[in-house]
Amino acid sequence: MEVNGLVEYMSSLNNRVTALENKNKEFENKNKELENKNKEFENKNKELEKQVKELMSIKEEYEKLKKQEIKKENRYFKDSSIVKLEDENTIISWFEKKPTKFNKLLDSKIDGDSTNAFENKCAKKCPTMVFVKTTNGYRFGGFTTILWTHGSYGKDNKAFLFSLDRKEKYNITNENNANYLYSGSSFNFGYAALHICNNCTSKKSNYVDRNSFETVPQNYAINGGERDFTVSSYEVYQVEY
Repeated sequence: MEVNGLVEYMSSLNNRVTALENKNKEFENKNKELENKNKEFENKNKELEKQVKELMSIKEEYEKLKKQEIKKENRYFKDSSIVKLEDENTIISWFEKKPTKFNKLLDSKIDGDSTNAFENKCAKKCPTMVFVKTTNGYRFGGFTTILWTHGSYGKDNKAFLFSLDRKEKYNITNENNANYLYSGSSFNFGYAALHICNNCTSKKSNYVDRNSFETVPQNYAINGGERDFTVSSYEVYQVEY
């Protein structure tokens, strides 16, 4: 091969090598660009996964709150500060005929604790159920199917007392002394078996006794062994069937 031909051949090889090196660099640059895009994609994917988890967590919390609201809406005593959700099945089991609704007539926290308030809001309604909570936290009450009469005892063979804490029902034994309303003074289940006085949240003049109802309150058990108590609050409901 002549010298000139060899020179041209070598020059051609150098050009090809240079072209290949340029293409290799171009490939490396594109590869780095793809790697960067891949990392960007991975970061975006991680961010999306994080957002999906957050959304799932929000959804779960929403579903939980929704179930609680539905459960609350289906409660008989959803606005009560005395009756708990776990008390409701026990209360319903005490009735021969299942109630469909409990309409709140009086809440001492809102309507006051005077006997006049009780008389004005509850005396002309029946049947009624009273829930009492003491300042010591004991929860009990009574039920009667008849109106609250003035100055004389009412007859009711369906009346009963109960303890929410002990989950016990106490049927009446003297149906002639089911309830009694003293205007401006007190209201009673039985022969003062459960006595709630006027302005009951400021006096320890309320009491339980062992009259008119079976085994109640044996040694004042529904009131933690004490006869007298001060009312923290009480609520009165009219029962519907």
